[in-house]
Formats: sequence, structure tokens, C-alpha cells
Amino acid sequence: MRPIKFRQPVWDEHNKFKGWHYWGFIDGQSFTEPLGEPESSYKEAREQCQQYTGIDDKNGVEIYEGDRLKSWNRVFTVVWNQDDLQWGAKNEYNGIISSLCSWPISEQFEIIGDIYEVKGK
Repeated sequence: MRPIKFRQPVWDEHNKFKGWHYWGFIDGQSFTEPLGEPESSYKEAREQCQQYTGIDDKNGVEIYEGDRLKSWNRVFTVVWNQDDLQWGAKNEYNGIISSLCSWPISEQFEIIGDIYEVKGK
């Protein structure tokens, strides 16, 4: 069974993206809380969090919802495909969503960033 993990963006006082806070059952046993005031943290976390897909890229880096991936000289964004009830890779050129789970991901995809920040091209 895959770990149930989420990441939540952390913002500075100027509303600039600083990094991630990871929460959920990180070690498989204890629960790490989302950031924020207790009454608003879960609502905010639900709106901004991204879930771990259970899949790693070719460098062994965990792939989360909202990550931007590069493969075959194309760029994809990881999305939840509600129609197929599975993780998908949305082609940024044509918008077509392909199943993320059916490809040999670890050999083909590399994370180049996420919806908040691009690490490279």
C-alpha cells in the first residue's frame, strides 16, 4: 500500500512561494498536521495541497499532483483524472490526458517543476 502523503505550499510575507510542508502519514504510522490555524488549516490544506501519486520519476523523486514532468521532449502536468479515477499526465501542448499509471514512469519521466515553480526546462 502506498503512503498517504500530501504537500502544502508555504508562502512568505509577500505571497511568494517558499517551498513545501509535507503532511499526512509520512512515516506510515504517525500523522503530521497541515500548516495553519487549527480551524482553517484543513480547509486551506484541502484547497492547496497536492497528493502523492505513489509513483517516482526516473531519478527516484516522488511525483505529486501538480508536478510538471518532461518526457519525449514534451511537458506534462500531473492531474487527477476524475473520468477514469486515476492519476493522469496532461500534455501541456494539446491537453490530452494519458494514464500516469500505465506508463513505465521511472524510466521516462523527469520532474522539471510544479505548478508553483519550474526547476528547469
